Amino acid sequence: MLIQSQLHESHWEDAIRTACYVLNRTLSTKNTEKTPYEQVIGKKPTLQHVRIFGSKAFAHITNGQGKKFDDKATECILVGFDAHSKNYILYDPAEGKYHYQAKHVNFIETNASRRESITNDEPDEIITTFSTKEVRNDETEQTDGASETEGEEAETYSSASNSPQQTNPKVHQHNETWADEIQWEASQEDRNFVNTSLPPQPSSSKPKRERQQRKFYQAGSANVAMHATNTEPTTYSAALSSKYAGEWKEAMDSEMRSHSENGTWRLVKRPVGKKVLKNRWVYKIKHNPNGEIEKFKARLVVKGFNQVKGVDYTETFAPVSRYETIRTLLSVAAARKLKLVQFDIGTAYLNSELKEEVYMEQAEGYEIGSDMVYLLDKTLYGLPQSGRAWFETFSAKLKEMGYVQSKSDKCLFMKTTSTGKIYVVIYVDDGLFAGKNKKELLAEIEKLKASFKVTIQPLVRFLGIEILQVEEGIFLHQTKYIEDLLERFGMQDCITLPIPMQPGLQFDGSECDPNLEFPQLIGSLLFLVRCTRPDIAYATHYLSRFFGSYNKLHMNAAKRILQYLKGTKSLGIMYTESEADRDVVCAYVDADYGSDTTSRKSTSGVLFTYNNSPIVWMSKRQTCISLSSCQAEYVALALAGKEAVWVTRLYLELDMISLENEPICLKTDSQSAIRLAKNDEFHDKSKHIDIRHHFIRDLVETNQVVLEHLPDKVQPADILTKSVVRESFETKRYLMGMVPPPPAKGEKRRALCSVIVNPKRPSLLWSFMALLLSFLTIGATDLHKEGSPVLWRKSYEPVVIGFHAINMRIALISPCEFLPLDDLEPRIANIMKKQCEKAYDEIFLNNLEDICSPPQGRRRQKRVIPVVVGFILVACVGSAGIGLGSYAIAETHRLETR
Repeated sequence: MLIQSQLHESHWEDAIRTACYVLNRTLSTKNTEKTPYEQVIGKKPTLQHVRIFGSKAFAHITNGQGKKFDDKATECILVGFDAHSKNYILYDPAEGKYHYQAKHVNFIETNASRRESITNDEPDEIITTFSTKEVRNDETEQTDGASETEGEEAETYSSASNSPQQTNPKVHQHNETWADEIQWEASQEDRNFVNTSLPPQPSSSKPKRERQQRKFYQAGSANVAMHATNTEPTTYSAALSSKYAGEWKEAMDSEMRSHSENGTWRLVKRPVGKKVLKNRWVYKIKHNPNGEIEKFKARLVVKGFNQVKGVDYTETFAPVSRYETIRTLLSVAAARKLKLVQFDIGTAYLNSELKEEVYMEQAEGYEIGSDMVYLLDKTLYGLPQSGRAWFETFSAKLKEMGYVQSKSDKCLFMKTTSTGKIYVVIYVDDGLFAGKNKKELLAEIEKLKASFKVTIQPLVRFLGIEILQVEEGIFLHQTKYIEDLLERFGMQDCITLPIPMQPGLQFDGSECDPNLEFPQLIGSLLFLVRCTRPDIAYATHYLSRFFGSYNKLHMNAAKRILQYLKGTKSLGIMYTESEADRDVVCAYVDADYGSDTTSRKSTSGVLFTYNNSPIVWMSKRQTCISLSSCQAEYVALALAGKEAVWVTRLYLELDMISLENEPICLKTDSQSAIRLAKNDEFHDKSKHIDIRHHFIRDLVETNQVVLEHLPDKVQPADILTKSVVRESFETKRYLMGMVPPPPAKGEKRRALCSVIVNPKRPSLLWSFMALLLSFLTIGATDLHKEGSPVLWRKSYEPVVIGFHAINMRIALISPCEFLPLDDLEPRIANIMKKQCEKAYDEIFLNNLEDICSPPQGRRRQKRVIPVVVGFILVACVGSAGIGLGSYAIAETHRLETR
């Protein structure tokens, strides 16, 4: 389209938008009955108003500002069509500005008339103005483009000054009489261009539409920059015309100085017969944790997508560290009380030598001479081979400093010194040092500064994870990310929910609704799952199966996860110091047999913990169809076994010596799967299982893993395989290791878990628990009142009216499982545990059953009569006592007077 219309490449976006507009309204070879527009909107589209892209257009001027003999039309170019009407999008090459919602237009569609006065300048900043004049639906379908939607307001866009500091005088003539009432609908294609930094107005009295509404703008703020002028510009001209022009110019100067000092390129004559790549400026505003502007960054990026693999370059793969490795290193740092130092390498890609011969055009705004180009000596952002070249350069430097590359993760390096081991993990240009001596770590960074631009960063946020270092250990969370996510999807004021997904929820595939931001929301949630939130792993991964077939039901289920996150946004992972230098790595394995009602495949859940804190977790649909629950659990054990081999190798490289003698214990709730992994007892039922799943059997035979049975009630991996009710979910989430943040310095945690109990006196714990439960049960019997139901259908939460509505949820966990018996003689410990279990079953559970028995079928005890009778008796006794006392005093006085 650009070639045929002879338009400048700056109109690439316009061509893409127009092509999508036409394709959405035309039939395809696969679908010959309905167009995509008809499938989504439900109406048959019309193409009578469509004209050739790039045609010369004469738009009627309707601003009413012109004089009698002025031109009544302006010459423009057709560059698109409005998505919600038959109006046109025109570009004025003389002014370098756009006219949106052009209605009265005449076209000349011949090739000869198309390119007479077109310049090669990129379009300047786009300024929009609005019109409150409503467009009626009964207008004819002419080239003046009548609106398709009844009652909608057509937007008229006119040109404005290049400077964003100036205000279009035409806008102020509308004054404030209409600015507070304007509201306009957001289409998917222009949603990214809205400047959301302007202050919103309260909702107007106009009726709300069903589709998504844009925000309302104050009077005087109608000059909305469609390319976000005061945020991050997309072109060089937009940057220099924004209100931050000085900051962007300084950022670009800094980038060019870096290239000059680094020797990134040489200026040479344009070669004959060689491919010369183009480039562009990319602008980024860096904010601090409080959301304030911290730095303006400009980066020159080469358009490397024009290169051909095998001709212009060969290998491109560049490893990055796994998040599991980063969490493991942080857990070891907390267990061993290691010091941590975070660093960042500026302009990292510019430090690598470029092996191939690559030519590039000069940077816009910094041209020198004529017909001169850059010959790149070092890699540049945008080249496919830059990432790999940088990793090879940095890893070579670390090896030169004496570091050894890990076999478990190529981005983890280790070095032995006189004070112990130093670890460093890198993720592109971000890195983390860990070691016993902080001065030694700073000395290592000084060595890196000799070759790279290294900056030490405070360890508060690393790769999107917020890190809080306290006396107890290291706490990982993503509270700020969750808050931003809630605001991004308009859920900051939503009602919180106790679980991320309704139990038993199942979806089928459906036609995709492209107007929903379902993929964006699920992608953001998957990042949370990857970093710090295993509690939403199952719900998120289940919904991610519907990327190609989602509707409002799927979107509502995804928003439910946001409602859950709002109430639990501060939850995170706490890594603490090891007790008595004993490192404990456990794995919890579970499977939900045939949980996918469509494919009938099972779901595996695997959780690895280090000192009771999660480091690795997986919620994964199995690739095969299991014929029994035993097979499903067996396949899940094989998946956990593969991960156990990697975790063991990684911890051994991190000097966790205890794992050499103590293999990782895999805990599952399936006795049959354990027997199948230890012995081939069920040949008839297991002979069809693929050989790769028998890998777990080899690990058991070679003592690399140990299998142990764990009851389902205390199996934390269960919530990685399915959605469960609230009581079970909260219990298993706690067992998973998801905890609230530690108290601030000087603040004392007031909770039962802060009570310190002497391990030699477990009876104190039992006495305290029994006393506390006795008070709780008394309160429960007093407050339990009946109420009349308001909702007459089944619901997860009861809705009643009347007396106090008490909804008690009790997660019963036997205290006998937590008795500190490790320091006692085994025989005595067994006796105490049996006595505890007997008392728990016979006394506590029986009494609790009597207390919580349903009130139906028995008469409610009448307490009014006993209270009244008791009050009368007390009054009588009191009166008699007072009377007798008075009589005795009177008689005594009478006898004394004689």
